[in-house]
Amino acid sequence: MESFPMRALWFTFGQNKNLLIMKSLDNPNIGNPQSPVFQPSLNYSLILGLISIIIMTGAHFANIDEEGWPFRIVTWAIMIGAIYFILNHFKTKINSGYLTLGQGVKVSVLTGLFTGIIAGIFTYFLVTMIAPEIMDMAREKMLNAMEEQQNVSDSQMQKTLEIAEMLMAPGVISAMIALKGLICYTIIGLIISAIIKRE
Repeated sequence: MESFPMRALWFTFGQNKNLLIMKSLDNPNIGNPQSPVFQPSLNYSLILGLISIIIMTGAHFANIDEEGWPFRIVTWAIMIGAIYFILNHFKTKINSGYLTLGQGVKVSVLTGLFTGIIAGIFTYFLVTMIAPEIMDMAREKMLNAMEEQQNVSDSQMQKTLEIAEMLMAPGVISAMIALKGLICYTIIGLIISAIIKRE
C-alpha cells in the first residue's frame, strides 16, 4: 500500500505532465522551434534594401559627408535598431515567442547577405549611371590627401594611385559593400540574438 507522500508525488507529477501536454497542444513549437528563416529574411531584406537606397541617394544629393562621424552614428543606429526589430518580430510573430541562437544568426546572416547584395547592385548603378561624379570626387579627395603628405615620393604616389584605381572600380566597390553588410549584420545579429533568445 502506497504511503501518502508517494500518492501526493504521483499526483503532482501527473498534474504537471497534463499541463505540459496542454501547453504543447496550444503551442506546437515549444521545445522545437523550427520555423523557416529564408522567406522572412528575404522579406526583411527587401525593406532594408529600400531603406539603404533612400539613405545613400539622400546622402549624395544632400551633400552629406558619408565618412563623417554623425552620418556613421546614424547609419549604425539604424542598422542596430533594424536588426533588433527583425529578430524580435521573427521571435514573437513567426516563431511563437521562441528564438534560438542559431535561428537568430541564420536570420541575421541571410538578411545581411540579401541587403548587401541589393545595396551593392544599387551602388553600381549609382556610381556608373545616376551619379558618376561620385568617383571623380573620391579621386580628387584621395589626391588632395596624398599631396598633403610631404614624405611621399612620386613613384610611391603613382603606385598608390594604381592600387586605389583598382579598388575604386564600380564592381569592386559593390562587392565590398555587399561583404560589409554581411559582416556587420552577422556580428550585430549574433550579439542581439544572445540577448533576446528564448529556447
